[in-house]
Amino acid sequence: SAETMRGNALAGFTSITGRSHTFDARADGYGRGEAINAVVCERAEQIGGPGLIAEWCGSAVRQDGRSASLTAPNGQAQQGVLAASLADAQLSAAQMGVLEAH
Repeated sequence: SAETMRGNALAGFTSITGRSHTFDARADGYGRGEAINAVVCERAEQIGGPGLIAEWCGSAVRQDGRSASLTAPNGQAQQGVLAASLADAQLSAAQMGVLEAH
């Protein structure tokens, strides 16, 4: 609603540029948007034909429960979970083609 958008802007949650700059020093809030997507996961050996378009190499989940708040996440902890997922995949950041983070 308009009230929600106004409240988020007044609280400093939304970006003054209207864009999210994830993992970027220019980050100053988030840009609201709507989307829907789906990922279908199958074991590689079960895919018949040339249907394999991506491979899930690794993952990680972390929550220390001590972050300042949902709107002020712990940057050091976020770096740690990304490093853990790369370690799980046995990959370097330079080898990544796609990263899903939320």
